[in-house]
Amino acid sequence: MIKAIETIYNGYRFRSRIEARWAVFFDTLGIPYEYEKEGYDLEGTWYLPDFWLPELGCWVEIKGEQPTEAECLKAKLLASATQKSVFILWGNLEPFWYESIPLRTINESKQLFETTGEYHPVSDLKYHGVRGHRFSPRNGEVYWSDTFWMFTECRYCHKVEITFWGMANALTCGCVNRDDEKVKLWKEAFGEEWKRYFHDTPRLWTAYNAARQARFEHGEKG
Repeated sequence: MIKAIETIYNGYRFRSRIEARWAVFFDTLGIPYEYEKEGYDLEGTWYLPDFWLPELGCWVEIKGEQPTEAECLKAKLLASATQKSVFILWGNLEPFWYESIPLRTINESKQLFETTGEYHPVSDLKYHGVRGHRFSPRNGEVYWSDTFWMFTECRYCHKVEITFWGMANALTCGCVNRDDEKVKLWKEAFGEEWKRYFHDTPRLWTAYNAARQARFEHGEKG
C-alpha cells in the first residue's frame, strides 16, 4: 500500500500531497479555505472533512479516485449533520474532459447480442480531469447528485463556484442572463451549448497548473 506524503504548506500540515495541491488551487483563485476545520461524530463514525470553504458555504473532500460507497455515506451523513453541501472531488488536476474509446464494430456488437442475448456497446467514455459528487441537504433529506460537479468561473464577473457540468446558468451571480455585447460574443463563439464552457477558463487553467507544478520539497509557495 502506497503511503500518502504529508506536506506542509501555508501553515497547514496536509495529510497528503494532493490535498496540498488543492490548497494551492484555492490560493491561486483567492478562495478562502480552512483545512480540517472540525471533526464530527456521525452516528458513531468519526469524520474529519478536508476543506471548509466559508465563502461558498460548503465542505470539499479530496480523493485520489472515485469514492467508495462507504466514503459517500460519510459525506451524506456530514451534509445531514451540518446542513451544508458536501462535495467529493477526484481526478487529475485539470478541467474535466472526456473521450470516446472504441470497443468493437457495430457488426461485432450485433453478433455478440445474437450469441449472448446481451447488448455490447461499440464504445465507452474515458473521463479526464476533475469531477465530483454533491451531497445536498434539503427538506430533511440529503440528495446524492451525479459525478460531474466541477469548479466553474463566470466569464463576466469571475465568481468561482462548483456547478453541475460547469454550467454557467447555475452560478449564483446570474451574469449569464445579461443582454449585452459580451454575452452575445460568448454565444457566437461557443454555439448552442455556450453555457457549458465555464469550467475551463484561462483563470481556472492557471490555478490547476499552479497546483500541479507546486514543488513543496523545495519550499516553494505553490
